[in-house]
Formats: sequence, structure tokens, C-alpha cells
Amino acid sequence: MKRRMMTCSSRGRPAASDWRDQAVCVGEDPDIIFPLSALAAPGTETALAGAICRRCPVIVACRI
Repeated sequence: MKRRMMTCSSRGRPAASDWRDQAVCVGEDPDIIFPLSALAAPGTETALAGAICRRCPVIVACRI
């Protein structure tokens, strides 16, 4: 999961949104996208992460 970070302009107002605000994975369990354990069945997290990423409108920006 990509962490949302709100930045502020020099006047204290929230900065314009960026591609992370449109990511489908926002709010998903980070362990799905970035698994910490190698104990799960091979491909389990990969398949679920792939399903999430495939429907994301900002996948290109995310993979850069």
C-alpha cells in the first residue's frame, strides 16, 4: 500500500493531490502489496496484489 502523505503549500493549504490519491490500494492491508513473510503459500499475495493493481488507474505512475 502506498502511504498517503498530505503536503502543504507555503500558505498552509493542502497541496494539489497527486497520483497516490487515486491509487486503488489506498486503504488495503500493506501486507498484501508488500508481504513481509515468506511463509504463505507461494503466489497467494502476488495474485491478490495483481488483482488490486490491474484495476488501478494510476498503475503506470506507481511503477515508475
